[in-house]
Amino acid sequence: MTEISFKYSLGEEDFLVFHLYSSSKSMLIKKRRLINRLIVPIFYIAIGVFFILFYENILVSFLFSFVGLLWLLLYPYYERVRYRSYYKKYIRENYKGRIGRMISVTISDGFIAAGDSGGESKTSVSELTEISDLPLHILLKMKTGQSFIIPKANSGFNSDTERELMGLASELQIKYVNEKNWVWK
Repeated sequence: MTEISFKYSLGEEDFLVFHLYSSSKSMLIKKRRLINRLIVPIFYIAIGVFFILFYENILVSFLFSFVGLLWLLLYPYYERVRYRSYYKKYIRENYKGRIGRMISVTISDGFIAAGDSGGESKTSVSELTEISDLPLHILLKMKTGQSFIIPKANSGFNSDTERELMGLASELQIKYVNEKNWVWK
C-alpha cells in the first residue's frame, strides 16, 4: 500500500457540506422530508374537497387547493434553506474549536493516522466502510459513524490521489462512491 497524505484545515462550509450530504443520504431524514412535503398539501386539498362536497363552495375549495399546491411547489426551496441555516448554527456552536485548525491525515501501513494541534490518533484502515468522492470533498466513513472530511482544494488532492483511494477501496472491498455531481436539494 502506498502512502496517501493530506494536510488541510476545515472551514464552516466544509462541515456544512458534510452534514448536508449525510442528511441527503439518511433514509430517516429522506422519509421525514417527504412527509413534511406531502402532509400539508394533502390536508389542504382534503379540506378543499370537503368544501366542494358538503358546501358546494367552489371558491373556498379552490383557495384551499391552491394553498396546498403552492406548498407543494415552494416548500422544497424553503426546506433546503432551513436545513442549511440549521446546520450552520449547529456548526458554529459545536465545531468552533475545530474550524481553521491544521489537520494531517496519512493512510499507510494498514493505518489511518490523523492529527491536529490537540493530539493524534491511529485507526486501522479496516475500520473504513466507504469512501465518498463529492465535487469538492472526499469523505472517509468509519464503522463508528465518524468521518474524515477532506477538502480537495487545499489538501493536495489530485487524480493520482483519487486512483490511490479507488485502489484502497478495492483492496478493502468497500464502496468508492462517485458523487461528483451531488448537490444539496
